[in-house]
Amino acid sequence: MSLDLYYFGLSYVSATFATAFTNTIPAITFILAVCFRMESLSIKQRHGMAKVLGSAIGLSGALLCSFVRGPPMYAENKTKILNLSEKHYSKADWLKGSLVMLAANITWSLWLIMQGPLIKQYPAKLRLTALQCFCSCASSAIWAVVKERSPESWKLGWNVNLLSVLYCGVIVTGFTYWLQVWVVEKKGPVFTAVFSPLALILTAILSAILFKETLHWGSVCGAIMLVIGLYAILWGKNNERKAETSENKVENEEKIERSEEKPENNEERTLEGIM
Repeated sequence: MSLDLYYFGLSYVSATFATAFTNTIPAITFILAVCFRMESLSIKQRHGMAKVLGSAIGLSGALLCSFVRGPPMYAENKTKILNLSEKHYSKADWLKGSLVMLAANITWSLWLIMQGPLIKQYPAKLRLTALQCFCSCASSAIWAVVKERSPESWKLGWNVNLLSVLYCGVIVTGFTYWLQVWVVEKKGPVFTAVFSPLALILTAILSAILFKETLHWGSVCGAIMLVIGLYAILWGKNNERKAETSENKVENEEKIERSEEKPENNEERTLEGIM
């Protein structure tokens, strides 16, 4: 449902906006995790305050991207590399696309939250991923057959449509997901997530060059707020993990000290009994 809503929303908003709006997923996931009591919220500590402020800044940036486009940053460029038809987005389309993108991000965040209890009952990660992709493929295929009954819509020629399908299937779904798992295993999830805002910058640059999309000040300011909010959440999560690690270390040291003191006390009691 999340990916179907995402692709449906691309009909009403630009690729740059869609990529910027995706950065709200960490904030939405954090809010839902707190509501389901899967995430701790320590406002009195710095890392807890950083997560709350990061979520608020990220959502504010998303709203700014949605409702305040602002004036263009530069004169519109009439030259584009790819021969694609230019599309102008009205305010109604922009609002509709924003709501659809928000729904897509909420469903994706719910999926992330469900992975926690699900992986405990089904620890085979690769098999679980394959089953989820198979179910997604089946449900999307049924919806596509119901929605698009014309045989012409299913034909793929030697054009950008075929290239998009091959790129998403081989590079995005295959290679990129595997590469993310490998990086998480080597460097951890925080290191991997830090680089996600780069997708927004690269998408904005390529969209302006290839598709002749004009950047607006409102969208750019909202995107900057999204990135700041994301990094604040990551900083808070990283410091929270360090604090938990240090607390566990102290508890383990106290347990070791108590276990070492017990034999000495038993020896003293035995000597007292003999005396």
